[in-house]
Amino acid sequence: MKELEKDEKVSMHGELDIKFLKNNKEERINISIENKEVRKLIEVLYDFLWKQYAKFDYKWEEIEKKIETTKIVVNGNLIETERYINVYGYVKKRSNGKNKYGKKYDFYIIKIKIKELLEYLEKICDNYILDFNTTKDRLKFVIEKIEIL
Repeated sequence: MKELEKDEKVSMHGELDIKFLKNNKEERINISIENKEVRKLIEVLYDFLWKQYAKFDYKWEEIEKKIETTKIVVNGNLIETERYINVYGYVKKRSNGKNKYGKKYDFYIIKIKIKELLEYLEKICDNYILDFNTTKDRLKFVIEKIEIL
């Protein structure tokens, strides 16, 4: 097992496939997160995805989407996407103060294939946004550790 701590750098690549339900067209968008600290992966991914979704005007009823991780590189070493992974982190909700955050809520993803990682990270972000009835800007996501099994 290999552990990646929150300050280690990692590169992740994937694909965002969008299918337009009205005309059955498809578009494939490459995802590339280069040399980022583990702790920042959710923030970087979510910002990238929302810029892509803006191009489609967030019309969720008109599209289907699928996200797949195609490659992870750690210290120049390629990690096979069929391997399993555990992810541990937390989210904090911004309190009424300008930059102060309130209570910390832990999250974890246990034993998923690496090829599913990007999709799971987006779901974590979406779920907390819905649970707290807020926006991503009012939340802080941090991945503390990734275990590659």
